Amino acid sequence: MSTAYGRGKYGAGPYSGRTPPILPALYPIQLWVWSRTGTLKAMYQLGSSPLVSLQFLHNDTGCADCTIEFASPVDIVKSDLIKIRLGIDQWYYTGVIRRVPIAGVTTQGYTYTGLGYNDYFNRIMTGNDSFATKTISYILNYVITTYIITNTPINYNVGKLNPPAITVTSLSMPFVYIKDVFDTMLNLANSTGIEYLYGVDKDGDFYFQPRSSNVMSTLFTANTGRYGIPAYEPQDTIEELTALIVLRNDKTYYGTINSVLNNDIYMDKVNAPTMSDADLLNWATGILMDRQRTLRSASIEWPITFPDELNPIVADGYLRIMSTIPPAQQQTATYTTCGDGNCGDGICGGSDAQPYTTSDDTLAIKQVEYDISTSGATRKIELGTIPLLLEDAILKVQKKLQTVQISLGM
Repeated sequence: MSTAYGRGKYGAGPYSGRTPPILPALYPIQLWVWSRTGTLKAMYQLGSSPLVSLQFLHNDTGCADCTIEFASPVDIVKSDLIKIRLGIDQWYYTGVIRRVPIAGVTTQGYTYTGLGYNDYFNRIMTGNDSFATKTISYILNYVITTYIITNTPINYNVGKLNPPAITVTSLSMPFVYIKDVFDTMLNLANSTGIEYLYGVDKDGDFYFQPRSSNVMSTLFTANTGRYGIPAYEPQDTIEELTALIVLRNDKTYYGTINSVLNNDIYMDKVNAPTMSDADLLNWATGILMDRQRTLRSASIEWPITFPDELNPIVADGYLRIMSTIPPAQQQTATYTTCGDGNCGDGICGGSDAQPYTTSDDTLAIKQVEYDISTSGATRKIELGTIPLLLEDAILKVQKKLQTVQISLGM
């Protein structure tokens, strides 16, 4: 019987028989550097400069941490702006340098670290601002044009500002960090039942919009061809929040928002910013829904092949994972004869072989980590889903048990 798994549990190598490819010069990996004022300082290319490796991260607020290693010191200082390109004419990462090697360091490599532009949200504060009968769109536009554009390198792309049509009756947030304003708007937006995201993307643009419904790629487990991953091992949890106790800004009790999920009791409390009770209900509902979002999670990692996978994958949209699962009986039993008489010892491939089952999951991309060096490139992706109702989860478990029983011949 032929098998798609190669030798060993998932093939001969750590990636289903494949080893990470050496990056050809035809697909250059480039780091571009600008000064804080926007003057281009340098471009470093992997393999033809002191640049040794790049690691960078995307999460649901856009570009996040990055680590860059050089073989020798280079002219990069704190607050320099960077962009990363992997072989094609589009950016994979945009950020700002926050740490550089200390002068006189004697280590072999020279490491520079940075963050995405969304780090500025934790550095800039509002004035003594308050809003009355204004839409989320108006408040976001005010904050971006008043504080973001004038103080940061973040771009304002109107096409990436798509909040729901919710009117805020009253909101007061005097001298708070910009992130607090955006978080409040996000909680209001998520009260609609749609998952909204905000942050700064790989192009340096601010965004506030619904999560993309696009399936960015389909991955196949134990497949040695394109987009093959070694294994898929998701985990489920039913620890969603069931009740949120809401306190007003003056610490008085507003009320308790209850979940529609029929699971065990799990309560928490939250203190609201200064806003009207009408807005408070939407704000708290958004928090409750956000805390109910993750049921299934998974972590997968696979080598990037060039040029097949020269497309950025970020924490927006979904991945589909197809798994062909051999039945437990075939994995453990040893046969001396089979239905066709040709099996011998090992996994049965004759007429008495049990059928394989296929798993098909589509999960939201929560975080993407790129690891690039002269020896190869990998992507590690964290996945999650919006929660199932408990009844649905029970049905899935029961169906899974039935499948196992059928495979075992029970």
